[in-house]
Amino acid sequence: MTNPYYNPSGVPAQGSAVISSLLRTELTSVQAGFDKMPTLVGNAYKVLRINSAADAIEASGLTIDVTGRLTAPAGLTVTGGTFISRGITDNATATALTLSGSGANSITIANSATNPTIGTNAGNLAISNTIVIGSGATFSMYSTGTGVLQFGSQAGQAQFRVNGALSNVAQNGIAIASASAGGSPMFLATDLGGTGDTTISLGIYARGGGAVFLGTAAGTPQFVVGHNPSAVNYFFTNGGVAGNVPVMTTAGSDSDVTAYFSTKGNGDIKLIPGGTGTVHFGTYAAKAAEAFAGYISIKDAGGTLRKVMVCA
Repeated sequence: MTNPYYNPSGVPAQGSAVISSLLRTELTSVQAGFDKMPTLVGNAYKVLRINSAADAIEASGLTIDVTGRLTAPAGLTVTGGTFISRGITDNATATALTLSGSGANSITIANSATNPTIGTNAGNLAISNTIVIGSGATFSMYSTGTGVLQFGSQAGQAQFRVNGALSNVAQNGIAIASASAGGSPMFLATDLGGTGDTTISLGIYARGGGAVFLGTAAGTPQFVVGHNPSAVNYFFTNGGVAGNVPVMTTAGSDSDVTAYFSTKGNGDIKLIPGGTGTVHFGTYAAKAAEAFAGYISIKDAGGTLRKVMVCA
């Protein structure tokens, strides 16, 4: 196999007289082999590599000091593989990797026996593209102090924001669960880490005078809750167990809260029971000395106008 650094020519031959010109030629070949290696001065701790022409060794910009710290002055890019970094002493607490930019902020990736972390020494943290975690593992992101978490589709344009807890320690939170084909994704109130309440209400609020829209397709509202800045009374609804009816009632701070239903323009209010069901109104009382004074116009389920007699 040909040696890329030096191949003896056989000159001078064994036992022959030494001729200086022939010896100088051989020593020149030896020197050419050494010239394919970088100089020692000025290249302390540098990582060596084959040059682009694949005919010599050169010193790269990467350095590895006596502590094992890898430094790349122009930045380090890992393409088509996995970059693995391990703590120096204690896997549970040691810093595994610090990525520093040209500014004062840097990203720190720390090992842990249970919860590896990604954080910053200062400033904001932005993570883009795809994050993949192990099967069954939990991916957690936390802000500290008064900080918030923001997620967006473009740099600097937040689409979703997680504010800090209203109290010092958050125990109740929100969970979003996906669903398989035929199922429905869910938006749930949940306890955090098993330390919250067993019964948790869920609040959805607009900002300022905005309304809350519920719809079946993007931009198509089916139900709208408007804003009343002084509201203390409201509707309350819940389902019914077997043999009982669902209920929609009024609630609030007043002792007597009347329900009010109105329509837009000349629209009707329709109460149409299913099958042979009936519409229930008030409490019946037999007529005494009252005289019929008039009638109220209503429509039956078929839309035919009817007149209901009323007493004075």
